[in-house]
Amino acid sequence: MATAEVVLPGEMLMPRMVAPHDLKATTPVRQFTASYGVYPTDARCVQTLSQSQAANVHGFFIARFLPKVEMVWRKNMNARRLYIQANNGKVYPYLLTNDVSMTESWREERVLQLFRMINQLLNKRKETARRFLQFYAPKVVSISPQMRLIEDNPTRISLLDILHQSCCQEDIEPEQAVSYYYDRLAIIQCRRGEGSQEGILREIFTEIQQSVVPGYVLKNWAVNTYPSAMDFWAFRRQVTGNLATMNIAEFVLHLSSLGPDQMQLARDTGLLSAAFYRFEVNDTTGELDCNRPVPFRLTPNLSSLLSPLGLQGPLSAAMVACSRCLVDAKFNFPSYLQAILKDEIVAWHKRKQLQEAPLELPENLASEAMISAVLKASGLIMTRLQNLAQYEDGQSQVTTLLQAASSLDNLSRMDPSWHPWF
Repeated sequence: MATAEVVLPGEMLMPRMVAPHDLKATTPVRQFTASYGVYPTDARCVQTLSQSQAANVHGFFIARFLPKVEMVWRKNMNARRLYIQANNGKVYPYLLTNDVSMTESWREERVLQLFRMINQLLNKRKETARRFLQFYAPKVVSISPQMRLIEDNPTRISLLDILHQSCCQEDIEPEQAVSYYYDRLAIIQCRRGEGSQEGILREIFTEIQQSVVPGYVLKNWAVNTYPSAMDFWAFRRQVTGNLATMNIAEFVLHLSSLGPDQMQLARDTGLLSAAFYRFEVNDTTGELDCNRPVPFRLTPNLSSLLSPLGLQGPLSAAMVACSRCLVDAKFNFPSYLQAILKDEIVAWHKRKQLQEAPLELPENLASEAMISAVLKASGLIMTRLQNLAQYEDGQSQVTTLLQAASSLDNLSRMDPSWHPWF
């Protein structure tokens, strides 16, 4: 019997908890596809391959597809969750997505490819390997140009969902903080007769923290979810390492700014992951956009969860270790970076031409212009990496970045939909 090879990783275990707040619609799998519903047991003769040929010893065989499909709602995506059971008895959940825009999915794939290459470098250096620093890159299987299977964990919950749960427990509307922000801004502007200044924004930010979203919501959720001191310590240690890699990705690699709906916590492993990463490219010039009030997401709730000692200790050390690994000359990281940035620059050039002349065939970018743009972007990234890697006399630029990211003056300038108070 001829069957197709399916990527089935062996690292993730069967989730032990199911999110009680998720609204799921479960449907028998035979209503969507008859072939999966009657998947034969003798198809176990086909071994599923891992992403690395050296890891084939850890591959498993597909035993069956579980007879149910769950509807899942994520940021900018509605997907169906399939469960694949392997011959080792474990069940591996995957999201079946239908991408409307192939261009955006390709941009996300480029970032995931870069993360996978960086993870190989992090495993080769002592300081990053002993801290288990890894960029989150889920397994992805392309079924068709618009359909993909993405590795999933049903126990994941986004930070925005945690905020909504806390608001519901306190009988507060989930979007009350955003409404309060605009109401107070209109009242203050009418009273003072002037535009929004830093003092006004800081005043509104402080009022929201005192009355709507205090700075200990996320920490209280973690304490209630992990009542054991050992579990809470392990959870906070895992979050610290994951947040360090996210900070490097957002500040150094110029990836998209993370909102609370993009950051997800796996309650069974404590893994903090981010979804829908993109390179922030200026639509006009094609250069990496670095104009942000804060370098990365480090809101009062995240700071309270990690504690001041965790910010200046493990988080800062993890960011320095990751930066030093990537600037190591023997790894030749710029060559990996330039290969990814080239595709990003070419895609930007085609998008710009289609916007200017939708009916004409896009022309190729000149070689000199493309090389210049790629070298400029990679040089900007490597400059930031080298600045973070320097650590002399107990001082590092990482400390300055942490202070800038947690500054109330900078956070108050962020868009309220970003939920800078949480």
